[in-house]
Amino acid sequence: KVEVNDPKTGKPIEGLKVEGPGADGKVTITGKVPEGVTPELKVTDKVGNETQVPVIDKTPVATVTVDGYEDNVGNDPENIASGEATNDNKPVLSGSATNAKTVDVYVDGKFVGTADVDANGKWKLPELTEALKDGDHTITAKAKDALGREVTSNEYTVTVDTEVDAG
Repeated sequence: KVEVNDPKTGKPIEGLKVEGPGADGKVTITGKVPEGVTPELKVTDKVGNETQVPVIDKTPVATVTVDGYEDNVGNDPENIASGEATNDNKPVLSGSATNAKTVDVYVDGKFVGTADVDANGKWKLPELTEALKDGDHTITAKAKDALGREVTSNEYTVTVDTEVDAG
């Protein structure tokens, strides 16, 4: 018999499906473990001996990066590198992600939209609807893996300057 228990209560975690052990001794557990719980696996043999077995999570963790700030003011759109300046205050933001279906995008900690991750691991948020004010801005993205574990991207910084120089 195999149980997946919450170590705080010593009781089985609801919503988990346990299959096995098979002839090879492997056990497959499916379902979502509640946040903040590190499950314990208790195996009881035919004569009642109990053993605690470590749980090995093979669910791939998500990754996410921000790597694009598309300046589309003027004739030719161009990517503004992190740390650079731009006169475009309504950019297209983009990046990449693995093991995630969507990415939530933030500017200066404020949520600005959700982008789908395509089959190639790329995401793109269409032009911002609200213009960024002149000044420095930090763009980040967050993604979740299949177990709901959230990861945060790198910080991508740009300076917006829409003022015309009086030369």
